[in-house]
Amino acid sequence: MTARLDGWKGDLAVGMAAAGLFLAAWLAGGSLWEQVNSGDLHGMFLPWYEYVARALWHEGRVPLWQPWQFCGTPVLGLGQTGSLYPPVLIMFGLLSPWAALQALYTLHVAILGTGVAAVLRLHGIGRLPALVATLVAVAVLLRGPLLAAVDHPSFLACMAWSPWVLFCWERAMTGSARRWTAGIAFASAMQWVAGYPDFPLDFAVLLGVVALVADVGLLRRRVGVAVVGLGLGAALAAVQLLPIADTLRESIRTEEGAEQQVVRMLFSIFTPEQLALTARDTWGPAAFLLALAALVRPDRRRVAWAVAFVWSVFAVHRPFAWLYLLPPWSSVRFAFGWSGGTALFLGLLAATGIATTLASSRRVVRALGVVLAVLATTQALLVVWRSPTALPAYWPGHLAFRAPVVPQAAERARLLAEAMGDDRALAERDGRAGEALRQRIRLVLGHEPSVVPRRIAHLLDAAELDEKIGMFRDYDWRKLAERPALASLLGIGVVAISPTKAVPLEHAGFTRVGTLPGGDVMLRRAARPRVRLVHRAEIAPGGEAGSLAAVLRAPEDTVLDEGSVHPPLAGAPPDAHEAARIVDEAPERILIEATVAAPALLVLGDTANDGWRADVDGMPAPILHADHAFRAVWLPAGQHTVVFTYAPWSVRIGLMVSLLAAVVTVAMLVMPGRIG
Repeated sequence: MTARLDGWKGDLAVGMAAAGLFLAAWLAGGSLWEQVNSGDLHGMFLPWYEYVARALWHEGRVPLWQPWQFCGTPVLGLGQTGSLYPPVLIMFGLLSPWAALQALYTLHVAILGTGVAAVLRLHGIGRLPALVATLVAVAVLLRGPLLAAVDHPSFLACMAWSPWVLFCWERAMTGSARRWTAGIAFASAMQWVAGYPDFPLDFAVLLGVVALVADVGLLRRRVGVAVVGLGLGAALAAVQLLPIADTLRESIRTEEGAEQQVVRMLFSIFTPEQLALTARDTWGPAAFLLALAALVRPDRRRVAWAVAFVWSVFAVHRPFAWLYLLPPWSSVRFAFGWSGGTALFLGLLAATGIATTLASSRRVVRALGVVLAVLATTQALLVVWRSPTALPAYWPGHLAFRAPVVPQAAERARLLAEAMGDDRALAERDGRAGEALRQRIRLVLGHEPSVVPRRIAHLLDAAELDEKIGMFRDYDWRKLAERPALASLLGIGVVAISPTKAVPLEHAGFTRVGTLPGGDVMLRRAARPRVRLVHRAEIAPGGEAGSLAAVLRAPEDTVLDEGSVHPPLAGAPPDAHEAARIVDEAPERILIEATVAAPALLVLGDTANDGWRADVDGMPAPILHADHAFRAVWLPAGQHTVVFTYAPWSVRIGLMVSLLAAVVTVAMLVMPGRIG
């Protein structure tokens, strides 16, 4: 027992040492904040982290829906929000955003280092090689494709749990299979909720590769433990995974195909020269040479790690790329998940190479191992040090890579809110910087381009406002100026843009009503009311394509999808008094009072997600798709109370599955035994 505790103390010491070295180099490089100011970090991750932590700690609710950007989107269905990930909720609930971000990166280096040390300890490899392996893995991840891990905290968070999945799997081969399979489930579930689903999805494949190639135990035991552990982990995370699947089903991803294949080509290695550059600039020559040294006298475990490394490097090439013909990989756009496997297995092989060279009877080999270990560590720390300034200001083709700075954001939000009323704003700078979530202002755009609701994306695309691959582009606004009625349909009452871009919109009837801090001007044009009563509606044949065509042909009219069933509508008397207004609103619940003179549709200009339910005067009522993307309910004449509530079945079912999986996992922990 004492030896076992000493082993864990050593593993923890490696994790803490790696975290300390990382943080020192990270802060010396300027820390990750103003230095990078990247689009993804400041436009998406940080606003979402702040939003979900504030909802939990200050509002006492689990955030399921946000109404502030893209006319409303699910929260749990956006995999990168971190809305169920304990470190995000705790750190961003207790610390300032700057401190929480640095702590988030550092914590996951500690988790990674402890896990790497635990894996290597099983194979007799000591603490110093484990420390080098951890730093190498972090550096390889940060220098991975597009340098995206620098400003994607979820990349490091997901990778940090990978060695724990591997460690529990190896322990299950030689110890209490049931107990350690439960450990796989927990670590895998943490990967899933950490915020980038591609990582656990891809690491499941790599664990399968290791299980097939390694020589510990019977094949059916190796594979069986991996399948059961990963399956139970997915079940634990079902409360996150089912909403993600539901959101993907209703997103623009369902219409992508060739675009995804083209984007995945960014992760290809086409020539030997490119492979050599990757080895030099991303992996590091010293770490790569150490990994090769590990294979001088290979055993099955080293070969398994090497095969997993090769698969992760060439994952978008045939035959490995055939995996993308299968769901859920077929819906993956950016193949970032494999970078975690590349980093981890290169680090493990490098540590094994250090141990191999130091065990040599030849002094020159031992000296070479020490020199390479020092060089690998030095390069890794240099990568960390340079990371805060690594991202360029612009990507080739003049695509802005940094989120715009929003001067006096709170004051801008106040002025926008005063000008907007109950309308939405199209504020380019604020939307890209994530201010919709921070300041709670309704912007028609935001920085979450990957799973925008499909029907909302159709309307945005008609005005050339949709960003299909998540890279910022410059708008010239002429398309929107040509379709002012479309802007009205989307509820855009205010546009906040640079004065140099305002002329086309002013010619289209937008009027300047003020200037915002930073020099942007506010243009105002009356928008269609967010809540309105309609006595005449066109039924558009042809499904979604038909309703979109009808809306774009006549945005001033109200269009319902083909198959919409409702009682007849009737025109209101000329002198009738009718009104509909929102009297109480929270993100997941909207209370509307309406006075109707004749049977009508009440149309709410918010996203018509399937998770919404409607009650009219306390009785369930069907929600119809109005104007292609929005919600409507039928009302008879009279006084009515309408309540829209967001309560998706995917969350309910996911929660039940997660709770059941938690019971099974706990039972496996308290009743140790073997599988198979």
